[in-house]
Amino acid sequence: MLEIRKDAEFQFNVYLTVQFIITIVSIILTIWYIVCIENMTFKIANNAVIIKSKSKELAAEKSVTESLQYQMLPKKIVIALKEAQAVTSENFEYVTIFISDIVNFTEIGTRNSARGIIDLLNHLYALFDKQTKKYEVLKIETMGDSYMVASGVPDQNGIAHAFHICKFALDIHNIMKGYRVPTTFERKESIKIRIGIHSGPCTAGVLGLKMPRYCLFGQTVNTAKTLKSTGRGGKIHISNSTYQMIKDSGHFAVLERGNVMIKGNGAIKTYWLDTAVQISRPSYN
Repeated sequence: MLEIRKDAEFQFNVYLTVQFIITIVSIILTIWYIVCIENMTFKIANNAVIIKSKSKELAAEKSVTESLQYQMLPKKIVIALKEAQAVTSENFEYVTIFISDIVNFTEIGTRNSARGIIDLLNHLYALFDKQTKKYEVLKIETMGDSYMVASGVPDQNGIAHAFHICKFALDIHNIMKGYRVPTTFERKESIKIRIGIHSGPCTAGVLGLKMPRYCLFGQTVNTAKTLKSTGRGGKIHISNSTYQMIKDSGHFAVLERGNVMIKGNGAIKTYWLDTAVQISRPSYN
């Protein structure tokens, strides 16, 4: 009986010892598990905050990228390119094109540093770009001192394109009346621009795969360039076709300039858009 009793006490002690060890290990494992869960929860929460912040940064970068894309190409062209759709050239029956340049630009360049010329063009184009937001006009390109915008492409707007371009030209003229060259210029320069405007058919398309550009081609572009080059500083030179579109609106005043020879078109009647008349913003209905 004593041996049985001793054996039972031994087994009981072993049982208690095992139970104690299991309890201690369970407590340790439970604490470790809780700590791991807390650490994991903290990491998940921290990662969620980082992901949210990165998502906001990505959305901001995407917005900047899209904004830059829309400044380089019309919105519907950008969407088509993103969707891997073929972008073909498109013919337009009537658009109005504005082209300007700086009078005696080459001579001005010889009197000033390259930095000063760059600052001048950048300053001017920034002012011009702000005006494009007021009207249905699309900036097509800048080449040296030449600045080109159009209306009626790629979204057609009836005959409103002539009104938008003429009002845009008058705004540019008003800006130039009080324009002062940047401080980086080595001397005070009198800056005058001459403007040519023509309405007619053209073909538009996207050129290039790297840094693609939306370009216009046709006699209308050539005519606008000729009107610009045969114009005068501080004057807005418009063609007869543009004049015919705006003459009955009551919003613009023009002065007949005379005939100008256009390569491929012969002599055409042209006009000065009268910049001396204060004109209210027209209705395009």
